[in-house]
Amino acid sequence: MVMDSWNKILTVGSCGKYRTLSEALKHIRNGIQRVLIEVNSDLVQDKDIFIPVYYEKIQLLEIRSSNNQVRTIEFQGCNFFANGVHLVIASSINLENCFLFGGVRADKGRSNHCISSYITIEGKADHVFGGGYAIGPGSTSMVYDTTIFVCGGKVRCLYGGGYGIQGGTVISDWILIGEAKESCVGSLNGGSCLPGPKSMSYIKNISFYLSGTITSDVSLSGYTANGSETTIEEYIALDAEKAHFQGRIYDCKTDGAMNNVSIHKITCNIPQKYKDILRIQSSEIQILFPEPEMPENNASDEIRKEQI
Repeated sequence: MVMDSWNKILTVGSCGKYRTLSEALKHIRNGIQRVLIEVNSDLVQDKDIFIPVYYEKIQLLEIRSSNNQVRTIEFQGCNFFANGVHLVIASSINLENCFLFGGVRADKGRSNHCISSYITIEGKADHVFGGGYAIGPGSTSMVYDTTIFVCGGKVRCLYGGGYGIQGGTVISDWILIGEAKESCVGSLNGGSCLPGPKSMSYIKNISFYLSGTITSDVSLSGYTANGSETTIEEYIALDAEKAHFQGRIYDCKTDGAMNNVSIHKITCNIPQKYKDILRIQSSEIQILFPEPEMPENNASDEIRKEQI
């Protein structure tokens, strides 16, 4: 991503001012809107990363290498929380073993939220969540408006929603997943990941706009397990007329336990050859396929030409 100017440029790495991302982020102050982090060596991150949230929200934070040489940031048992800040992972960055969340963390029975989240992946990342992370009963993480865009990058596992565990609840109103032509996503999930037990996810609607390659299965509503509950209130729209699928497309994926997945309507705009890979488990779901566009009839124009 090209920007004319940055309010703050931070250098991280063996030759940088800071040794880790978390250390650098502590030096961002209120009022700074556009931040560039330049990484000049491979990094190891062993503590959770939280992009700071102030009254004047950071509008954009981009992470890239200082000389376009690919740099790997290895996460050792920790997570990365964008906290609603528009985060760009440049093509020169590889996030290894990272759980990246566009939203916020909620724990100890508390609620936490952000208005929106926006993640752009131009490089590589293992696990990307548009929403937040909620752990424990009564804990709720909410993101109203979520966007994930994979632009020429590679993501091993992508979830439009959040991650709810041990009774946590994740909520999203609008989820938009976009993927460009040269991109590659492994496992693609529109909703949340609920390993449980008894976690919940509420989503108003999910929209996919795909034109790259999906190398594994697609679960339109996410993953629900161990007595958890997923609700899609309005619809799921899959617009993937130019995408390439190497797996199957499911309405939902579960572990077979007592889970509750509620989906009412799915609109699928996919090539005819991929309709055979659809695996819709519930007969109550309304599945809509857009009518193909008819070519314009120019017969009248030809008649006029003959008359002339």
